[in-house]
Amino acid sequence: GWAEPEVLAVQSIRIPPYEEVTQGFMTICHAGMNRIVASDLTEADLMAKIRKHNPRMILAIGMDVLSKVKQIKHLPVVYVMVFGSESTLAFDKNIVGISMNIPEERQLTILLKALPGIKNVGLVYDPIKTGDLVRQARNASKKQGINLSCIEVARAEDVPLRIREM
Repeated sequence: GWAEPEVLAVQSIRIPPYEEVTQGFMTICHAGMNRIVASDLTEADLMAKIRKHNPRMILAIGMDVLSKVKQIKHLPVVYVMVFGSESTLAFDKNIVGISMNIPEERQLTILLKALPGIKNVGLVYDPIKTGDLVRQARNASKKQGINLSCIEVARAEDVPLRIREM
């Protein structure tokens, strides 16, 4: 018969970077491994499928999956490809991972290396999702002498228009 996997990779969606992470982990993981894609399932179906696979560990790829599997407390969860995870996971002892957060000062330093002499930078953002990051970016830009023009956008469809307005 088919043996239960030790590791279950759960991807948020099917996109090349997530596929590459899954494949990379599979090549170095010396345990049985299966994969499911959460965007193909409802949350209830996702949790049922995880129970059916009965893994010893979950590899959560993407924030959407992490927010769903963080309710699982009896298994270790390792996350990757996640932004802004530290505060949401502060009390979860079974969850560890690699954050993709790059401090705003570091981002501006890299931008200045790529575009020396730049003085004005535009930032389009959703205040509900990234309001805290924008406050940090404003502070970092002041320190580095950059004028940061911030434009609020609530819907993705409005982004092209707001960029043209800048």
